[in-house]
Amino acid sequence: MLSISTCSIYKEICDCGLDEIKCNKIKNGMEIEFLDRLISNKSTLYKFISIENQNFSIIPAKTFLNLNVKVLYLDNNNINEINKNSFESIKSLKILRLVGNLIHNLEFLIFLSSLTELNLASNRI
Repeated sequence: MLSISTCSIYKEICDCGLDEIKCNKIKNGMEIEFLDRLISNKSTLYKFISIENQNFSIIPAKTFLNLNVKVLYLDNNNINEINKNSFESIKSLKILRLVGNLIHNLEFLIFLSSLTELNLASNRI
């Protein structure tokens, strides 16, 4: 569950619930810094994280290192490159949505053996 102090870190750019974060107000160019801050809180189990309608094109290696999340939505972000090691250590991820991006390579899926649902609609695959 999210603690009040964890949620307060993101209150200007996200809406927080008990165990979810929905972000669609991240300032342009701050997306990766935001992800770093989110992931630095490794002890928190997030049921749902949504980072949608932003404008970041690359997800670097180990971006989600040790993130503990079950559902991750990254829709409509203009993502065209996902490093194959971006999701390397996410063991709890069950649902991943990457709808409406520019993805053309699926190498990043190699580490996502726990997925039960994957949505890549409206990409360049």
